[in-house]
Amino acid sequence: MIRRSIAAVSGILLLGACGATSPPPEGILFRSENFFRAIEDGFVVAPAGGGTLVTERAAAIAFFTNEFYSGLSDALPGTPLTSPEKTLYLQSRGGEEARSRFMALLGQLTRGEPLVDEDLAAVSRDVQHRYLLMSWMNEDVSEGIQDTNFDDYGTVDNSMEVRRFTYEEVNGRVEAVVLDLQENEILWRGAADYKTARLYGEDGGIRKELERTRALAAVRLANYVAQL
Repeated sequence: MIRRSIAAVSGILLLGACGATSPPPEGILFRSENFFRAIEDGFVVAPAGGGTLVTERAAAIAFFTNEFYSGLSDALPGTPLTSPEKTLYLQSRGGEEARSRFMALLGQLTRGEPLVDEDLAAVSRDVQHRYLLMSWMNEDVSEGIQDTNFDDYGTVDNSMEVRRFTYEEVNGRVEAVVLDLQENEILWRGAADYKTARLYGEDGGIRKELERTRALAAVRLANYVAQL
């Protein structure tokens, strides 16, 4: 089942740590009155980050990043966007220091820590832009047992046979933040929750259902960004 393929993330941010309270419902969690400036001027879209994911981490993040960027391009046709691929290229020119700055910033955002002006200015130089969108995803698996009745035609009285099937459901949440790197201001923050249908067995249908669910969450989150 899926839970056997959950990978522990080593040396990478563990996102969505357990807390005393549940996260707020999905949607637009915050929007600054200055957010329109990022919509007009455009922003850099960073590749998504991820903590505990129920399939191979790199593939899951790449899939979600592509779906999210595609959704943003459709939802914001008039906004200049720097693609995640271009963002990675710009980051690579800064070497390991630039990558470390990105990871540190992502960690601060997910933990709700204060951001440092000098660090944001350095990230702005790395990506050659004032505005930056960062996102991250996290997943877990819940399990259950379903009782299903079957007609047993092999008996004289045509009785009902009850069979028990175990199933799993993947629960996920993706969040995104748009930053003004020059003014050290969070301009927008939003989230989308997702949950697969009940998954049985170990076949290709499980991966297809998970990808479908992630893709729908990516489109919803992109549409939240576009709501003014």
